Amino acid sequence: MNIRLATISDLVDIELIYNEAVKHMNDEGNYLQWIDFDSFKTGVINYIENNNFYVVSNEKEIVGMFALIYGIDKTYNDIIGEWENNDEYVTIHKIAVKYFKNNIASFIFNFIENKIINEGIYNIRIDTHKDNYSMKTLLKNREFRYCGIISITCNYSEELSLREAYIKDLRVSNYEENK
Repeated sequence: MNIRLATISDLVDIELIYNEAVKHMNDEGNYLQWIDFDSFKTGVINYIENNNFYVVSNEKEIVGMFALIYGIDKTYNDIIGEWENNDEYVTIHKIAVKYFKNNIASFIFNFIENKIINEGIYNIRIDTHKDNYSMKTLLKNREFRYCGIISITCNYSEELSLREAYIKDLRVSNYEENK
């Protein structure tokens, strides 16, 4: 598999992955996390324009996507709970894969962890909807730790604005064992 920065021409494939992710979440009872592709697409375009959005491909097609944001994410400034540390971090947003049994998400996390360690950054923050059981399981398996609840801007409902926040400090995990 290969990871590269996304371009606007990738939006058709990004929408296909979005649709697969929504179907998967709906199958698990998570009907609320991604309900508006137009808003999602607006965010993705912004990330692409700022060189923060990546796609994962195999020899045939694009099979995954994610945003990797450097610097302070204002969304994480207010938390009901507490971050384990306030060290420099990257944030992962909009992570999704086309096929859920092919270890694509693990490939993405390995890529991010190796990339930021090489850059001298050791913390990753991420959030997800309370009903996104696949993501919460993946985060637990990847040794992310739950820190509390954050709120995002959402025009649909208060429930949608509340998100579970997680951190991984690569200096205190079993990262070397999980490579």
